[in-house]
Amino acid sequence: MLNKPSHFHSLDDLLFATYKTIIDEGKLIKSKRDEILEITQFAATLLNPRARTSMSLDRKLVKSKFAEFAWYLSQDSEVKYIEPYIEAYNREEQENKRILGAYGPKIFGSNEDQKPQFERIIEQITRRKNTKQAYLVISESKDYRYRSEQFKSPPCTIGLHFYVRDDKLNLTVHMRSNDAYLGLPHDLFCFTMLQELVSCRTEIPLGNYTHYATSMHVYIEHINRIEQYL
Repeated sequence: MLNKPSHFHSLDDLLFATYKTIIDEGKLIKSKRDEILEITQFAATLLNPRARTSMSLDRKLVKSKFAEFAWYLSQDSEVKYIEPYIEAYNREEQENKRILGAYGPKIFGSNEDQKPQFERIIEQITRRKNTKQAYLVISESKDYRYRSEQFKSPPCTIGLHFYVRDDKLNLTVHMRSNDAYLGLPHDLFCFTMLQELVSCRTEIPLGNYTHYATSMHVYIEHINRIEQYL
């Protein structure tokens, strides 16, 4: 059975149910970075993808959310751009001060062999509206080599599946791991913004946004702040 959170009209409704389920039912796990409280097989649907920002002062995060999405759009992976807004990126796996798992180049970047994944998604949906193949890949097999370093890991996101049903553009995101306190508000913001971009380009109205994560968790250090939010 997929874990408790289900269908919600706003980000705050979704966060409240997610945090409460983790606090009430989560299991203590020793992860590579630190101890976490975890639920598995998490699934939640946001019925209105535009209700993507929290009304709470703690989880609003307007600057960092817009900065991260702008970083995606820039196709850049340099840590110097995003670090002033999200300091935790400085601990992520890097090469020549570039984040190896940065999402922008994966989504909007191109190479000689193929067009950007984002443009492929637009083309697939435009040419065959009911396609089941408009899947945007974030994690690749090469990302999953063994890492012993505490803060080095493959991308948390596996991929994004865009699909049209009942003349509405829906998005389902699959994640292997998700930090519910720091990561989830940013992920929902950036991914629903991508959904809206595809909606604008294809001229198909927004449908639902669904978020799956094998491991949805919070770090023990954030539990007090989560309880304050609740």
